[in-house]
Amino acid sequence: MRRSLAGRLLSGILLAVGGTAIAFGLLFQWIVLNNSSLMVKDGLVGQGEEILDNLRTGPDGKLQVRMHEPMQTGYDAFYRNLKYRVLDAHGAVLVSSERDGRPLMAFTAVDATRFSHSDEGGVALSVATIPATHEGRRIYIQTGRSDRFADLAIEAITPAVFQSAALVTILAVLSLSVVLVWLTRRALRPVRAISIEASRISPDSMERRLPTAGLPEEIAPLVNAFNAALDRVQEGYRSQQRFIANAAHELKTPLAVLRAEIELDGHRGHERYLRDIDLMARIVQQLLQLTEAAERSSYAFRPVDVVQIAREVCDFLAPLAASSRIVLALDGDADCVLAADPGALFGLLRNLVENALRYSPPGGTVTVEVAAGRLQVSDQGPGVAPQEVAFLFERFWRSQARQTDGAGLGLAIVAEVARNHGWNVRYRPNLPAGAVFVVGFNEDGSAP
Repeated sequence: MRRSLAGRLLSGILLAVGGTAIAFGLLFQWIVLNNSSLMVKDGLVGQGEEILDNLRTGPDGKLQVRMHEPMQTGYDAFYRNLKYRVLDAHGAVLVSSERDGRPLMAFTAVDATRFSHSDEGGVALSVATIPATHEGRRIYIQTGRSDRFADLAIEAITPAVFQSAALVTILAVLSLSVVLVWLTRRALRPVRAISIEASRISPDSMERRLPTAGLPEEIAPLVNAFNAALDRVQEGYRSQQRFIANAAHELKTPLAVLRAEIELDGHRGHERYLRDIDLMARIVQQLLQLTEAAERSSYAFRPVDVVQIAREVCDFLAPLAASSRIVLALDGDADCVLAADPGALFGLLRNLVENALRYSPPGGTVTVEVAAGRLQVSDQGPGVAPQEVAFLFERFWRSQARQTDGAGLGLAIVAEVARNHGWNVRYRPNLPAGAVFVVGFNEDGSAP
């Protein structure tokens, strides 16, 4: 099952973001479980820094800690588990979070932060003594918190961290999804453009190549390789066309000479050889027509009166119709003018009428009808079996049910001429008996 490039990128990003969030959560849990003492020390130091920031000298010259309401409420509510002291250089308590005037731990004037444990009223405390200077005065700030408070803090922080990580992950996934879809569509816009351009390349426009301007570096080599492949295909196609044309031209002269020699010989019984030579000459002529019809550059478009072309075809094939005792009728709309190659249109209609004359019984009628938007040729022959309709316009295909001296190239020529004009040609049965071939023109009568 194929997946789009945008889908693959999006799934990869989602997996990366989700994996990062899970890894972050596990890492945070590991840090909390294995570095709780380090977190407690950092918390005590941060607590001391906040006390120093809120330390003020009152009008009476005494120090005060003026905390904002939430912080002061915390000290009041957790007075047994969260404490602080401000000491002078001799260890005397200047400010305390409670009325107790004793230091939280034995005081020693050391210019470095020290950590220890103490027991206050049956509550084990982790204590830090932090040297500091306030208004040029040397002081020491002692902060303490119980293990119970640290556990409560971790228990309160952990869900918040995980919830925040989950929220950030969801928001990141949503925002990345939107941005990724937009970026992917923008990045793939040139790819879609060259895909549309590639779909327009056909045998009659093989000189077209895919543009490489503005393509991503990853896509440009693929487009260059595709263009190189088109060069090789075009050269092979042209070589094949040249071979068919050259072979047909080379055969025309020997066949003409052979026919002339047989006619000059004058022996009886040569009619069969002449018939075979005529058949070979007709096949060669059709090969030349097919080669020319398949080459788009050989067409010269100009306004053409379709009725006039149809009249010329009927006049040209009138002797064949008369010899077969078939009525050849023309029903034309005088206003049908198209942009077309007159020679190619003559060849298309000639092949359709010749086929109709070949399969129509003596006494039958072949009708050429020209109307707005279509040209059709109908006969009163045996028609085409339903299972054979799909093969009608293939080269060298001939029905097994009907013996004919044709090579199976007439309708292939018709299909090539119609394709290069942008027309469509289709078959339908002519009830009660016969076949109808309809050529549909462009609605505006323009050349492709």
